[in-house]
Amino acid sequence: MNDPVVIPRNVVARMPKALRVELGVENRREEEVVAVTVPAGDAAEAVRMMRLLASSLAPEQKRTRSEERTQTLLSAVTDLARPSDPQAELEIDNALLRKQYLEQHKTLTSGQIREASGLKTRNPSEPASRWKRQGKIFGVPVGRADHYPAFQFRDGRPRPEIARILAALPGSMSPWQIAFWFTSKNGWIENNAVPQDALHDINGVLAAAADLASDNVG
Repeated sequence: MNDPVVIPRNVVARMPKALRVELGVENRREEEVVAVTVPAGDAAEAVRMMRLLASSLAPEQKRTRSEERTQTLLSAVTDLARPSDPQAELEIDNALLRKQYLEQHKTLTSGQIREASGLKTRNPSEPASRWKRQGKIFGVPVGRADHYPAFQFRDGRPRPEIARILAALPGSMSPWQIAFWFTSKNGWIENNAVPQDALHDINGVLAAAADLASDNVG
């Protein structure tokens, strides 16, 4: 399955009439059309893509969708003969959680980190990729690039606490699992705070990381 493709209005306007009718944009001044290719008969993928696309709409866009279109989509989903795929549902939930994380927590690209550091490296991914290899920071994959949660930095450099915490966490954790752990309330930390907001309580955060590691081993 290919990624969604946004077709601009001027391209839509030049499409053959039969195709515009098929897309449902014959008599409307649509700004754009989002096209997705799904393998024939792969109903679970169709449902997954529709949910992901719907979740990306701005609130005002969601409100303007007509009842007719809602009912058409509902009919398309309920008419699918293939039962729900648990793995596809899990993938949807994971994607939505990651999207929510990126909306709620500031992240930095390697270029932004390079600029903030003041270092003049030839490689645009430096120093972020080097700091990541050294275990001083972590990044979450977004598309083909890593984005680095901003709480890890101070004055353009990695906070020293981060390396200690990352070293204490289970080595089997994925970058996204680490990101969610840093934003989850933890009873080992004073006031049940989330780790990324309690770096001043390094002992509490390290205790929480060690407890997670012991659970992981056990």
